[in-house]
Amino acid sequence: MRPAHADLVKQKGISDAHFDAVAPHVDATRVELSVPPEIAAVVMGAAGGLRDAVLIR
Repeated sequence: MRPAHADLVKQKGISDAHFDAVAPHVDATRVELSVPPEIAAVVMGAAGGLRDAVLIR
């Protein structure tokens, strides 16, 4: 995750606010694809665990 997002953090300044802004889009896609909320919770928990790696912390 770090190498894939390093330029976005350094050059574009992505932050926690950007990371958080993705969640509603992911949830809307989940609803559209009829993914059960229980599965979405597991996926979102895993994604949340990547926050520091994405934001190079």
